[in-house]
Amino acid sequence: MPLPSWRMSGNEQRSLRDELMEARTDISRLHGEISEVQIRAESQHREHKYLLKMPERKGFLHRKKPRTDSAA
Repeated sequence: MPLPSWRMSGNEQRSLRDELMEARTDISRLHGEISEVQIRAESQHREHKYLLKMPERKGFLHRKKPRTDSAA
């Protein structure tokens, strides 16, 4: 268990402050990386949806239309 800050030496307090600053920097960097990955995933999802609809737009796939004649 760590000692209370009032019982730590100056060097120990500085070391903990340095670790805290490093951890905050790492967290900030990771937040940025997560944000970039989310943006890329959203973009790829939109592109995927667009590409799935492409054959239909180009006339390669025809949706079955409901029959309206009485011969069915």
